[in-house]
Amino acid sequence: MILLKDVTKVFKQKNKTIYACNDINLAIESNQIFGLIGPNGAGKTTTLRLISTLMAPTKGKIDVNGHDTIKEQDTIRAQIGFLSSDMTLPSNYTPRELLLFFGRLNNLKNEILSKRISEIVEQLNLSQYIDVLTQKLSTGNKQKTLIAISIIHNPEIVIFDEPTNGLDLFAAQSVLKIIKKMRDDGKTVILSTHNLAIAERTCNNIAFINKGKIVETNDVQSLKKKYDKSLEDIYLDII
Repeated sequence: MILLKDVTKVFKQKNKTIYACNDINLAIESNQIFGLIGPNGAGKTTTLRLISTLMAPTKGKIDVNGHDTIKEQDTIRAQIGFLSSDMTLPSNYTPRELLLFFGRLNNLKNEILSKRISEIVEQLNLSQYIDVLTQKLSTGNKQKTLIAISIIHNPEIVIFDEPTNGLDLFAAQSVLKIIKKMRDDGKTVILSTHNLAIAERTCNNIAFINKGKIVETNDVQSLKKKYDKSLEDIYLDII
């Protein structure tokens, strides 16, 4: 379980004080897909970076599977795979070379790493592209390679920040199948997306965030019953 208690993140910009996250309280249960939904600048990416220990909260406390994000960063990082929206691939390497590099960076032994690469390549249908330079890959296969890198160490928690951005329909559907399989395999997936249709079809629970605050959170079916509307219409009403 991931718990955020009274979490605030403040940035100082010239004479301004910006509350990227403002007194956030969230409980994200294990073994589910949790959607974080909101407009640009709402605080989604900051929240994800706080959970993954890439940032420290200005105030409040975050526990990831019982570990404090300030005091136990290494333990948490070993449990998390994070695909951020601004990640890119170096052009002169193949997916295999990158997976070997990041696997070793995560202290995977050669035998385990080799097996893990084979598993991921099969899951992502990357077999025929594993030794192709990334500069020659399609956008969809580049995204699959980024996903592979983020989960090479078989993390318990996977964080995806806008994973279908820039993908065509077929590539996006392929990525969503992968995300659902991770959930079915017992992993916790946190998904940030602008696409309400994707959230409605994919997520078990969601939180709407705006101006750094959580404005609504519940399981998808309960939200739809409460408002008697689709998630898209709920979003337009409350954001």
